[in-house]
Amino acid sequence: MIIVLYISERIMHIQKLFNHFGDTMRHKSLLFFVFALFSFSSLLAQQPVLPFDFENGSLNYTFTNFSGGEASRIANPQINGINTSAFVGQMIKNAGDPWGGAWIAMAGPMDFSTNKIFKVKVFSPRIGLRMLLKVENESSGGIFFETSDTGTVANAWEEYTFDFSAINTANTYSKIVIIFDNGTVGAGGANWTFLFDDIRLVPGGGGPTLTQMNLPVTFDDPTVNYGVVGFGGADASSIIVDPNNASNNIVKVIKSATAELWAGTTITAVAGGQQTGFSTKVPFTELEKRMNVRVWAPHAPIQIRLKAEDHLNGGNNAETEITYAVANTWQTLVFDFGVAAPGTGGLNLAHNLDKVSIFFNFGVTGAVAGEQTYYFDDVKFGADVVPVEFVSFNASVTNNVVNLDWATASETNNKGFEVQRGSNNSEFVTVGFVDGKGTTTGTSNYTYADATQSGKYSYRLKQVDFDGTSSYSNTVEVNVVPASFDLGQNYPNPFNPSTMISFNLPSESKVSLIVYNATGQMVKELINNTISAGYNEVSFNASELTSGIYFYTLKAISADGSTNFQNTKKMLLLK
Repeated sequence: MIIVLYISERIMHIQKLFNHFGDTMRHKSLLFFVFALFSFSSLLAQQPVLPFDFENGSLNYTFTNFSGGEASRIANPQINGINTSAFVGQMIKNAGDPWGGAWIAMAGPMDFSTNKIFKVKVFSPRIGLRMLLKVENESSGGIFFETSDTGTVANAWEEYTFDFSAINTANTYSKIVIIFDNGTVGAGGANWTFLFDDIRLVPGGGGPTLTQMNLPVTFDDPTVNYGVVGFGGADASSIIVDPNNASNNIVKVIKSATAELWAGTTITAVAGGQQTGFSTKVPFTELEKRMNVRVWAPHAPIQIRLKAEDHLNGGNNAETEITYAVANTWQTLVFDFGVAAPGTGGLNLAHNLDKVSIFFNFGVTGAVAGEQTYYFDDVKFGADVVPVEFVSFNASVTNNVVNLDWATASETNNKGFEVQRGSNNSEFVTVGFVDGKGTTTGTSNYTYADATQSGKYSYRLKQVDFDGTSSYSNTVEVNVVPASFDLGQNYPNPFNPSTMISFNLPSESKVSLIVYNATGQMVKELINNTISAGYNEVSFNASELTSGIYFYTLKAISADGSTNFQNTKKMLLLK
């Protein structure tokens, strides 16, 4: 009925236009028929069906864009490789939401009775692009199925594969949703422009049937149906490739600037609109009520909460939390469900707790904290064996003293640290030992000062367990060189009969160091030579001199002639 009314309105509108122009237009009846026919055919342009490309100009390829996504049919700008089509789909991901994308309606429900593997040709400007493909029910967005695939090439056509084997075929799906780089806000431009084509369902080719996830959850097993669902302003939660390790997957959580204080991420796949959780309950017992998760946050300290619940009855749950103390570091946090989070009930071992959610910066809204991005990985049962996790290791120089400082996020069975120094590509030697903290899940800070001569040095830490096992930190390098010329006061002063005179050279210099008596006569030339940059000391023995006041003068001319330094100091000989 709506279509008939719309067509009638279009025809009446065209009739009014021709009446307005009157006799100035010949063959009015014929032209009216042509325009009406054009309007009618445009209205009835068919939606695509699977498989579909973008070659048929009579189909309706209109996308509905959302949250920054902008999709359209264009002439293929990359006719090469596996795709020589004349037309393709283009998606530009502009600034908006991390889940910006577009959807297109099919002519009718898609048939998943036999074929459950989607194939899509994609052209990406960068390697490692993750594309999310989602199908939805025509009238209910809560009925959907989605999965992702990640590309391996840049600036070339590549075929992505999406395994829909676990889709609930009792439902109907007639919309296709496409999101590129889900979880990251787009910026438009060439780096955020993607091409896609040849969307089709094929038999097989999707690998093994995915199994339901269970603890431990690593997000790395290709046979497991992993998934995460964000809520409360952390909706942009997604599984991504670890930026620092291409063979590892992690979860990225964006807590938006409008997030609720309880915004979080549930670790679950979704089937037929239902969160599925783990295949079995978390195996809490009277003796073991802990879980551990590896986490990263850009700011600290913050509270991170973990919640276990029944995926069919959210009223059965338990919550606990812990403080993340050091920003910008990966830390393995141990969550003890034997200690309930404030305002929550305790752990009931009779409950079927088979789903877990994590809440970063719990209790703080996005309006207060601003938009923040967090990461987590490796969700496990128990306390796990927490290794010594180095947070930082740094070195600085004060005069000729190298100051080392380091921190650990957690320690297990840690006896301590051997401080090792190497120079001029020589082997490392142990110069000191600092006791460790044994076993702790808190942050620990350490320092060590090493007095040494000028030169370039490398330092590392050998972490030693009580059982004798050991591991090494990264290596830091320092250059022990004075910042300026300087002549130090002799020590001791007064003296009898010997004293030490120190001086600093920031660069190689021609040096003379002479001792004079009170009348200005030279009594001893201690140095007359070219000396390298560094911290220097020379001994002055006055056993042949009488008691009295003496002066010592340092003259230094840098090797390039740019600096001429001179300084004189007084000393007292008492016999």
